[in-house]
Amino acid sequence: KNPKLNVYDKSVELSVGKLAFNVKKRPNEQFRFTSPTAVATIKGTAGIWGGNLLIITESGSSPAAVLEALSGLKQRVEIFVGETGFVNDDGSVGKRKSSQSDLDDAKKGLGEDGQSNKKVIIKFRTKEGDVKEIEVKK
Repeated sequence: KNPKLNVYDKSVELSVGKLAFNVKKRPNEQFRFTSPTAVATIKGTAGIWGGNLLIITESGSSPAAVLEALSGLKQRVEIFVGETGFVNDDGSVGKRKSSQSDLDDAKKGLGEDGQSNKKVIIKFRTKEGDVKEIEVKK
């Protein structure tokens, strides 16, 4: 017998600004952030997404994320904990060790700096009709 595999896909489109995230790893689920320039696929990872910049602070997976450009060479790169992935103007992608400034920015976005505690809860309905919610902290 071949068991049926259900993969649940959650996507967030971000055109402007940055978004901190803490996605809990769950079997058969993937989370995607998209922007006009790139797609970041996340599994069990915390960090910050800024459209063409992805900073990973912790993860329950290895790699923590995959960053893929949507234009130009349409390259993709695996991002691990402590790395920052980026998309250049020509569509090429790369990664580097996260700087202290990157990590401080991510901590602030995740509310781990002791100063940020605002949040927004977004409720949505799945294709199956179930109501789910995403908590976005500012």
